[in-house]
Amino acid sequence: MAIAPRPRPAPDLALAALALLSALGVAGCRLAPEGSCAADADCRPGRHCAEDVCVPDGRSDLYAGCVVDRDCDPFAECSRGLCLLLPGRCADSLDCQVWESCDATACTPLPGRCTTLDDCAAWEICVAAASPSTTPPLPEHRCALVPGRCVASTDCAAWQQCAASHFCETAAGACAVQDDCPPDRVCQANACVAQPAPPALDPAQVHLVGTVAEGTPGRAAIAPLGSPASKLVGLAAADVACGERLAPGGGVLVGRGAGLATLVSDPFTWSAGTARWTYPATPAANDVAVPPPAGCALTSVVLQAGTGARLFECAPLDWWDAAGTTIVSGHALLAWNGGGMKLAGALDMAVPPVLLDASGAPVPVVGIPAGRVVAWRADGPGFRVVVAAGAAGDYSDLAVWTVDAAGTATLVGALPALPAAAASVDVPLLDQAGAVYQLGLGATGNGLVVKRVPGPGPAVVAYDEATLPAGTTLLDAPVRVDASSCLVTGP
Repeated sequence: MAIAPRPRPAPDLALAALALLSALGVAGCRLAPEGSCAADADCRPGRHCAEDVCVPDGRSDLYAGCVVDRDCDPFAECSRGLCLLLPGRCADSLDCQVWESCDATACTPLPGRCTTLDDCAAWEICVAAASPSTTPPLPEHRCALVPGRCVASTDCAAWQQCAASHFCETAAGACAVQDDCPPDRVCQANACVAQPAPPALDPAQVHLVGTVAEGTPGRAAIAPLGSPASKLVGLAAADVACGERLAPGGGVLVGRGAGLATLVSDPFTWSAGTARWTYPATPAANDVAVPPPAGCALTSVVLQAGTGARLFECAPLDWWDAAGTTIVSGHALLAWNGGGMKLAGALDMAVPPVLLDASGAPVPVVGIPAGRVVAWRADGPGFRVVVAAGAAGDYSDLAVWTVDAAGTATLVGALPALPAAAASVDVPLLDQAGAVYQLGLGATGNGLVVKRVPGPGPAVVAYDEATLPAGTTLLDAPVRVDASSCLVTGP
């Protein structure tokens, strides 16, 4: 059977169908979201392309929604769709730590506060932990001075100043160690001070001549018995200062070579090289010479109590004044009182002494017992003497007597027995009050000085080398007993 052919559409219907399909295709593209894009150029002005969508160019506030970092303020970033602050950035100080402020959207440490060491000055460190124990408590994250560094002198010790380099340095006249001071001054409580003044040796008292360095010759010094570390230094090695050599009004008269000199105390000198104090190298250099009269071959000298006038023994038993006039001849002078009377005795002192009046006429001394006169001293208008009852060299059994201007001797009293601490004692010396002092040795060989006062009271040890502090330097060393030690007092 023959198939009838399909009828062909009219031409105007085919064109209409094609136009419809084209229209549907265009309508399908327009269903995509308005403002989709592939680049910023696909968006109208005022917008930019963000993840294929045109969004406004205006930046968001913090915590506002966002798509990319560019949607947020410069100090924020887009994180999980929100604008969040970048580390260390801020909108105001509330966004920062308590020790920081917001400066141009950046968290910056407040003055004196820090996050790292770089926030502090070169002379400071950053202390992270708080210090609640201080008054007032110190906060955390603070810039603190490195020990020894400073901004002002108040940051340093009282004896320091703040240098331009921000280091605490020793101020002028101050010291941290002895080397900071001149050689003749002492670093004491961080100040360079003068050495302790030498004691004013009282001629009414008895003082010790000894050494500040045992076993080292030429280190002699003189000190009061009660304060042996307070000493007068300046004796030359061969000086003779023993006996009645303290002048009224002060001053030590010493025998030096063929003459005399008045001692002037010398300071110790600090040696930086050896880091120790040294004894004066030339102790005699500043002393005042006391020349004997012209033509005098000096052997001894006697001082007058009260005035300090001198009589020089220029030949055996021949005494001259300073002008060279012979005042006494034929007598061994012992003492000279303020009234001009003189006490004289035989050279061996085995017979009673005699008095010489102002004209030189002898006045016999009566009432004094047989014995050796071993010590003497001017006593107002008369004299005071010590008589030893034992054999030569025995100074244990002693008695004190006074001799008035008429030559009458009166017993003051016997001296108490030596203390058990004294193994031996030497020649006695009288102080102005009538007490007797004797240099001696203790049971262990320690030097000591015994004080004995007439009457019933016991003898006492006025000075004991065994109880002295060690003394770390010559400057603070006490005066000790050595082979050339002796006692010294006034006339």
